[in-house]
Amino acid sequence: MVSTTTDYLRFCQMLLNKGTLDGVQLLKPETVELMTTDQLDDFKIAPIGTVLGLRNAGFGLGFRITKASGQARHGSEGTFSWGGAASTIFWIDPKEQMIGIFMIQISPLNSTYGNRFATMAYEAIDE
Repeated sequence: MVSTTTDYLRFCQMLLNKGTLDGVQLLKPETVELMTTDQLDDFKIAPIGTVLGLRNAGFGLGFRITKASGQARHGSEGTFSWGGAASTIFWIDPKEQMIGIFMIQISPLNSTYGNRFATMAYEAIDE
């Protein structure tokens, strides 16, 4: 994908708004719900999934879904996210009304910096 960080943020904001951006309904709320709901149910994730931090996670139609708060790398239950091959990551946390976008180019994949970014972002939330 080739885009700008600003456009990526607008895309994420549209998803957080259940398909609406700038007052225009681009996707039906039901479509966003399908995209951001675990479609695997209790399907067993392979052992490599545990190594990659996918324990207590599932997959919607395009996103990794956090199924249990505090059990995943970051995010509240229902957070949806995706990481790129060169260590980029984004997440959308509907409970916290939060979007995180981390653009970096490190290959091979190195999740250290993205995980630190997510940890700092969640630590900055004033409960």
